[in-house]
Amino acid sequence: MPKLTPIRNDGLELVFEPHERAFSLLMPAGWTNQAHLQREHSLNRILASAISPDKRTLIYLGDPRLPNFQEPNPYLGSMSFSPMSRVQPFTPADRFFSDYVRQCFGQAPGFAIAEASACPEMIPAVAPQRPGVVITTTAISFRHVHNGTPMECRLFGATIGWNGFWVVEVATASTADALDPLTPLVLRMLTSRTFDPRFVAATQQRHEHIMAMGRQQIEFINQMTNLQAQAHQQRMHDIAAAGAANTRMHNERMAQHDVSYQSWSDRQAQSDATQSHWMAQQTVDDNMQQARINAIREENTVAGADGSTYQVDSHHERYYVNKRDNTYIGTRATTEHGDLRRTYGVNPDDFEEVRIVR
Repeated sequence: MPKLTPIRNDGLELVFEPHERAFSLLMPAGWTNQAHLQREHSLNRILASAISPDKRTLIYLGDPRLPNFQEPNPYLGSMSFSPMSRVQPFTPADRFFSDYVRQCFGQAPGFAIAEASACPEMIPAVAPQRPGVVITTTAISFRHVHNGTPMECRLFGATIGWNGFWVVEVATASTADALDPLTPLVLRMLTSRTFDPRFVAATQQRHEHIMAMGRQQIEFINQMTNLQAQAHQQRMHDIAAAGAANTRMHNERMAQHDVSYQSWSDRQAQSDATQSHWMAQQTVDDNMQQARINAIREENTVAGADGSTYQVDSHHERYYVNKRDNTYIGTRATTEHGDLRRTYGVNPDDFEEVRIVR
């Protein structure tokens, strides 16, 4: 016989993620309720949906399309161990989700944002308040028309940052009826999420494995950088020695030969040409050396309009540098300067596109 789920006095029922029972949460009894665990590139996505019996009200927790974020770091570059990770400065919830709402619903008929404000009630539902953890929240009310039915909607969003990384939490409620009564229900669903200890332990183990891989890669890069620095110092020593030997030979020739001014001028011109060729060769060697260092570090050298150069990761096709603090954003080839606000939640006026030095 199927096991019946008890209904609580507050009209909620406990719903478990069905495959691993990794987590559970309270959802409205009598609704079409689903809880999902989506794994993608070692990341766990906690998702849930609730649809009222008359299908006039829908509640969604989570969005599997949203990545995790790493703040730009000049020492680690943009080392990312998952395609679902993105390098982007920490963005407060009001700015992040204002763009998010427009991206998701802005093309719907009758779309309009009614109001937006902070939602501190979300804080205990999404992350513990600990030293070093930054939490920003927002609640955005908007409307649109779906299949000819006017819908009142509210998005609840939070951005949570710590130790140079940040994630987002999102929930949306849409209804053809009264919207305000749904706010305590959504917050109750978020707050009620409980995770199985075995699932938490397995997740922590995967996280530690990924971090160990990252530490190994950083250690390897540091070792190779030290080797390259030692080789560069040796080359500089050899160049200095060769220059000193060349100077001694030149002085000896000048002391031994007392010839006419024209003869001396001709030899000097030849010596200058040799020196210029040598210097040009050193420039080529230095460029090749920089290219080798970039390949080892998985970096590109980029230059701004004023000739300033920067080191960036090599995983992108275009780069935009923040002119205020020298952080940068790497993008695909199709990302234009005007796309930065919509895609990354930043002010395009703060960024300059730089070219890759080949």
